[in-house]
Formats: sequence, structure tokens, C-alpha cells
Amino acid sequence: MKGIKVAIFAGVAAAIAVGIVLALTQTPSSNEPVSSFPIRVDFARVVPYENGTNYPEVTRGYVMNIRLFYSEEGPPRPFYLLLTQQGETWEGVTDPEQWVKQKYHGFEVLSSSKEFDLFTEYYPFDSSLLPHQMRLYCSSCTQQWSEPQIVWQGVDTRITKLKGLSVREGVQFYNVGFVLGNDQIDTLPASGTVEFRLTDSIGVTLFETSFKVKDTDFRSADEPIRLLRVPMGGKAFYGFSFPTDQITLSPSGKTTGFAFLSFILEDGRVLSGGTRGVKLPPI
Repeated sequence: MKGIKVAIFAGVAAAIAVGIVLALTQTPSSNEPVSSFPIRVDFARVVPYENGTNYPEVTRGYVMNIRLFYSEEGPPRPFYLLLTQQGETWEGVTDPEQWVKQKYHGFEVLSSSKEFDLFTEYYPFDSSLLPHQMRLYCSSCTQQWSEPQIVWQGVDTRITKLKGLSVREGVQFYNVGFVLGNDQIDTLPASGTVEFRLTDSIGVTLFETSFKVKDTDFRSADEPIRLLRVPMGGKAFYGFSFPTDQITLSPSGKTTGFAFLSFILEDGRVLSGGTRGVKLPPI
């Protein structure tokens, strides 16, 4: 719509919790054997963090995140998630149960979700304790050991997707919030162009707008655990609003519709997504 003024209010929308996962590990080449282990490692990483809570005994340290995917049958129970530190070898792990009893060497997973799990562990600000590799062990599996995986020191800050879109209707304004993110679990700021469109449930466009934003226009979620050396601490979102009376009423009388948003990055890539069931202004 030409001539429409969009009111930009940073921080209008709350950060959107979205499940996110894509593998960071390399795809095996054709001449490599395919593992039959029933659990796939999506990513494993360690990132420095800052604690803004009221617990001053731990102000800074490292946080480990590991995401695992399971087959359709779900995860085997139990299994062990094992960690080695720099200088340690897997030959030294003769008893997984005893290994995890040593501090920061892993844990036994007795129950978990059907499709995936995200494991988080906090470490003191001592680099000598950080995990170097991880491996999974399952005594009841045909292939009992997974392949060793490097625990990466850092976050992939390349934005790859629109992770969430939220539209909240109001009497005077509609509030929109969205997040951009990487293939891990982070949401990140970026400069680019926003294109937003609201339609009724049969596809008639009722409102549309486009505008440019800068990465500095994004806001960070109110979260006391902040990842260091990661833009916005890995928790960035953007919010804007527009007047309710600028939405055209649905000619078919529909009361719900769809919202679509595309974010065009400065390098030309387009990240798109949408949400359904958006309440439309009453007739």
C-alpha cells in the first residue's frame, strides 16, 4: 500500500522461542561408511557467557550446548553422552558409567524426548576443563559407539533462516515481531529490507508494507545468560507496529488470515516465513 506509514517500535514484540536445528557436521563422502548409530549429533559447541542473575558466585564462564536428533523409533534408553578434555583419549574410556562420574566428563541419559534433545552444561571460567570431543555410548545398540565429534569453540554467526514470526492484533495497533537465526539455536541481528503482507484466509491482501532496518535496530531479549562474542548474545529480535485502521476489511467477511514476512539481506539472500490464524479486525 502506497503512502502507509509504519510505526517502528523496537522491543514491541517478545522474543520468539523456536525449535531450530540443522547439522554442522560434514556430510560423509560416498567412500565413507554410513554410521548405523541411532542418534545423530546436530552440533556440539562451547561458548563463553556472562551471568546477569543475582548469583554473584558465577559471573562468567562457559556454556556447552549439544543438540541430538533421534530416529523415528526415538532414542535408546539409557545411553551415555561422554566428553573428553584436551589431551585425553578415548582409549582411556573403559567404563562409561565410571567416566561420567568424573566431573565434566558427561552424563547418563535415562529419558529424553521423542525427536531431539538439547543438552546444556555450564563450566567455570577455566579453559582447562572444557570438552574437546564428545561421543555417545549405548550398550543395547547394535553399534554401541558413535563416532567422536569435535566440540566447537564458538558460534556460527551466519544467518540462514527466518526462525519465527509473531502477529498480535490490537484495537489501535497490530504488533509484529520476528527473529532471524543460524543453523544452531541462536537468533541474530542483520541489516536488510523487511517486506510484510497480511491477507485473509482466501488470499486477499489486506495490508502490506516494506522498509529497511539496520542490525543496530534489533533488540536483545531480557535474558540474564548472555553469550559473549556473539551479536546480541545470540538472542536478537525485531518488532514493529502499524495502525489497525490501515487494514482493509476482508471482502468475504473472513475473521482470520495469514501473515507473510520476507527479510532481504544485504547480500541478496531472501529469508521468508509466515503464520496462520491471525485475527482480523471485526467488520
